[in-house]
Amino acid sequence: LFIIDFILVKSKEKRWRKVKDEIEYLVSRQVYTLRDGLSFRVFHFIPDIDQNTDKIKQIKNVAEQRHEFLRTLEIKDELEILTLVNEDILFDEITFLYFRNKKDNIWNMINTKYSDFFNAELISMLMELHINIIDLCSSIRQYNKHLIEDDDETANYYKMIGMRTAIKSITAMIYILNKLDSEGFSSPNRFRYISN
Repeated sequence: LFIIDFILVKSKEKRWRKVKDEIEYLVSRQVYTLRDGLSFRVFHFIPDIDQNTDKIKQIKNVAEQRHEFLRTLEIKDELEILTLVNEDILFDEITFLYFRNKKDNIWNMINTKYSDFFNAELISMLMELHINIIDLCSSIRQYNKHLIEDDDETANYYKMIGMRTAIKSITAMIYILNKLDSEGFSSPNRFRYISN
């Protein structure tokens, strides 16, 4: 049994080496697109795009601008972040569906059969990100209850609670996404359509 177990482990490690780059590519894509979605859907971040440069330089330039934008947000407190949030976009149904989809994508990555080979810190960050996206989705739903509430006091309560809890989740997501970015899981250089 020991020999069979050893052979199975070796076989699994060999398969992991073959798919490692693909899995890391998928993680990077998810982190990159979530950073983009968070920047736009929460803060309505619109980068400056130089139309006189080629597409690859434009992509890298946008990634650098988003990187700087999210880094500056990381040092802000929740009250400062609250003043920057675009409520109309954040609490829209399309934004809710976007984040719900991202939550599912991250959960699927965590549960891939190769997740045993992920660095424990990466799994921890992905799980924290997943939980914060779940909480953000709940906050969006909570906030939007004010739309169907007749009593003004109750409606304001739903808005306030939804906004406060959303800001907590967003602040945590910014920190986690910046950490993943600093570990190379958001670089456009990892993407196949970007040539070095």
